[in-house]
Amino acid sequence: MIPVQRLRRLLKATEAALRSQRGDVLEFGVASGGSAVLLARTARRYRSRFAGFDVFGMPPAPTEKDGSTAADRHEVILAGKAEGVGGDVYYGYKTDLLQTVSEAFDRYGLPVDGQNVTLLKGLFEETWPSFASKPVAMAHIDISWHEPGEVQPRRRRPASHQIRPHRREHLQGCRRQP
Repeated sequence: MIPVQRLRRLLKATEAALRSQRGDVLEFGVASGGSAVLLARTARRYRSRFAGFDVFGMPPAPTEKDGSTAADRHEVILAGKAEGVGGDVYYGYKTDLLQTVSEAFDRYGLPVDGQNVTLLKGLFEETWPSFASKPVAMAHIDISWHEPGEVQPRRRRPASHQIRPHRREHLQGCRRQP
């Protein structure tokens, strides 16, 4: 579960971005969809679109840039020993995660229709190019490994666009790189 204070900050940043410019709202790293639903509802209020990017399953292996902590975490995940939030099943173990997340959007009146709300399954480097040419007002980056963070709108946006990285500083690969 995402802390309420973090969700409030994300909501305020998204609203500020959408008040100042037109464009899509993106999330890289949808996981179970909690913050994605909030972002999609906010996008709808401002007549913008939402797109969520995730593998919707087991995360890819970390690289050397991620360090030993990420490698150890990935081994726990692969061994089937990772716990989800609040003791729930770890989201990467759910074989129907995309369907589960889509149903969560439906419960909040946000059908995943491929127009106003889009969920793209796959690695960022495979799915992001389909949106790379569209204007982006806000991108929330919630990732655990370094390499996916290399493929996102940071280098393909005007300076006024809002990028909100949620870095997991305890994981070496997600720390700010020099």
